[in-house]
Amino acid sequence: MHSLLEDRFQLKAKIETRDLPVYALVVASGGIKMKEVKPDAFPPPGEQPVPGAHLTRLRMTAPNQFTATAWPMGRMTDWLSRFCEVGNRPVVDETGLKGNYDSVLSGVGQHAPAPGDAERSAAQEATVSLFAALPEQLGLKLVPKKAPIEVLVIEKIEQPSAN
Repeated sequence: MHSLLEDRFQLKAKIETRDLPVYALVVASGGIKMKEVKPDAFPPPGEQPVPGAHLTRLRMTAPNQFTATAWPMGRMTDWLSRFCEVGNRPVVDETGLKGNYDSVLSGVGQHAPAPGDAERSAAQEATVSLFAALPEQLGLKLVPKKAPIEVLVIEKIEQPSAN
C-alpha cells in the first residue's frame, strides 16, 4: 500500500513523536468502581457461545448507556478517545490496571447530536458530562496533560497520476 501511494500520489510521509495535549486516564481518589473479571474464550467460528459466557464486548444497552463486559483497560482508552467531549485528544492509560472489567456508564453522549434531527438529538443528548460520570460511575478520571504521541506527518502529496 505504501509503494502504491508513493507511486500514484507522490506521497512523502513520516512518523514523528510530538508532545501533544492528551487526557490521562487515572484511578479516581475513591478507587475503581468496576468489577475485575476473567473473560471466557470466544467459541470457534460457527459455534454459539455457552449460555452465560463472559465475552469481551462493549455495547450500547440504552440511549446514552454503555455496558462493558470483560473490557480491557487498553481498549477503554481507545473508546474514550472517540467521545466528542474529549475534543479529539487521545486518551492514554495511566491507571496501572491490567485486568478486564465489567462496567456500566450511563447518561453520557459519545457523539454530538445530529443537526436537524430533533428526535434523534433528544435521544442522544447527554444528561451528564463524561468528566463527571467517569469518577462517579467507574472510579476513573480524565486528567489533561501533555504526552509524547506518534503522528503521521505528510510532507508532500499530489493529484494521482493517470491510470
